[in-house]
Amino acid sequence: MKRKTSFFLILGGIGIICCSCVLSKIYKYVDYNPDISRGLPDTFRVELPLQMDSSDFFCIRARVNQEYDMDLLIDTGAESLARSEDLKTPKATFWGEFPLPTYNARKEWSRKNLYYYDSFDIGPLSLGKPLFKEITPENDTHIHAILSENGKNVLGRNILNRLNWKFSLDENKMILFSQRDHSLLAKETADGYIKIKDALKYNCKLDFPQAGKSDKFLLDLGFEGELAINKKMFNRLSINIPYREIQGIKGVVYILEGVDVVWNDIVIKNCQAVYKPGNHSNLIGNGLMRRFNFVLAYTTSSKGSPQRDLYLKPVANFDKIKAKPIVSDFGFILQKKEDDTYIGVEVNGIADKGGLKTGDRLLNIDKQVFCSANNNKLITYLSDKRNTTIQIARENKILDIYLSLD
Repeated sequence: MKRKTSFFLILGGIGIICCSCVLSKIYKYVDYNPDISRGLPDTFRVELPLQMDSSDFFCIRARVNQEYDMDLLIDTGAESLARSEDLKTPKATFWGEFPLPTYNARKEWSRKNLYYYDSFDIGPLSLGKPLFKEITPENDTHIHAILSENGKNVLGRNILNRLNWKFSLDENKMILFSQRDHSLLAKETADGYIKIKDALKYNCKLDFPQAGKSDKFLLDLGFEGELAINKKMFNRLSINIPYREIQGIKGVVYILEGVDVVWNDIVIKNCQAVYKPGNHSNLIGNGLMRRFNFVLAYTTSSKGSPQRDLYLKPVANFDKIKAKPIVSDFGFILQKKEDDTYIGVEVNGIADKGGLKTGDRLLNIDKQVFCSANNNKLITYLSDKRNTTIQIARENKILDIYLSLD
């Protein structure tokens, strides 16, 4: 009996030590982030050109180590990320390991190291030494491939939440200002903006008249589409809205077009919603936010508690904006796996009926090498074509598949 008691005491002691180490690392990480804003003045206003890349992600350029320009995708749904190669040149300093293992894009547990640059500046603003999670082909193949495809890294929550960000699409401007400057926030949002309190805390409530249901969504500017929905919402919407089913090498994707949404009394017609089995999150992506001027307001109350509010104002051509297509009229998509590009096929679409199969390895399109797995580029290329020839490799055979819209 004494041996058992001793064993459990030792086991409990080890557990306490381990928990203490983890909590110490978490505290160290959380305590580090506020340093980004401590060096900023109480009042400033910086105007920059509004940048969007070929996939329509919102972007920004920073200068690191006082001499290297770095382009970053703005992502409210992630911490700041940098590819391992971009941490070597310019050279970044190792800070430590992220306190806890995290899921990667493939829902696999992975450990990530944290690094900082000696300086990190956006325009005239010096943001100190914010931390970046290292992304390698080993700890997150999918995200590393996306960042490599775009030639960018990620500016995430740990930097975003240290100041306020206004995305004025009508003026093609981005305006940065202090989270402590409440009078400037009031001025920048005075002209027709609607405040959604705590919307940046997974608290964006959307109503779906076609489903007779509402649900909470997370604003995720790192999601390319308009809306990502969970299984419950998909089941409700698909009763009244037809959907397209895409079979890809990374699983099935369901696409619903013509989804109507009400967001704080703003009626948004003909939205596009995507459902991937296994996805439990509801997301508002950068596709939907292109319909709005908006402000990410990371402020503090008079009592010092953090406030995460969103301000919205429909753009001038709000009613004319349509979602970008995810799959071409020919009914296939491209997906990258390691160094090769593979075909994903729409069930009962033109490509499916024409002989393309999910998992076919792409060799060329119309005798042109098409290595990119960027579907925006594919859709743009095919947009003015009535027919196309896809050369693929399947089971050690090379096949030419002719597709026609006529």
